[in-house]
Amino acid sequence: MRTSTAPETARPTRRGPQSRLSSVGERYTPERQAEFLLNNAASARDYAAARREVRRLGLDPDRIPHDRPVR
Repeated sequence: MRTSTAPETARPTRRGPQSRLSSVGERYTPERQAEFLLNNAASARDYAAARREVRRLGLDPDRIPHDRPVR
């Protein structure tokens, strides 16, 4: 039986290498983010908005390899 009122999280926990790896995640470069934005545009309106967002990232949308949406 616990007699302390200290929170359960006060005890140190042991974590294996797997838990550490799962929290790292993948980091995307601005160029890769721009490619995602441009490739995921579903319409001409979305594509125009994606191009504006890519310019806000400081990149030229014409230099990013991507597939333009079908008009």
